[in-house]
Amino acid sequence: MYSKEQIYEQALKDERAVQTTMPNGEGVINNGVKIQKFPSKIEIINLSKGGDYYQECTEQEYEYFYTYGWREGSIRLCMSNTKRLLKKIEDKVREEVNTRKNNKHIQSIKSRRDNLLIKYAERNKQLNKITNGKEKCL
Repeated sequence: MYSKEQIYEQALKDERAVQTTMPNGEGVINNGVKIQKFPSKIEIINLSKGGDYYQECTEQEYEYFYTYGWREGSIRLCMSNTKRLLKKIEDKVREEVNTRKNNKHIQSIKSRRDNLLIKYAERNKQLNKITNGKEKCL
């Protein structure tokens, strides 16, 4: 089990992550996840959710980080976000096929689905490398 402070330290050591500086704190971004450290708190933001504002992770999403740490937790959260988007796309395809039947739009949605499946497969490979010990887990 990792603490937020340990997760933030792991994020700072992650070579693939981008470090940012804000007026009142610091942050690290990787795989659509941002961890921010302020003088009073540390929070993890899911950049794949929300509209005008990014949202802090839910308790279930925080569990990825508490259990697996920064690197593996961010990959698992990215995979979870991709699954959520794939479900939305499947619903759109189903709705389009049952209503308008616009082939151009259906192909556009399917193309997006294919891109998401490729992204999911890449993250799955990264996760397998980490869990099989081929890559040093921070």
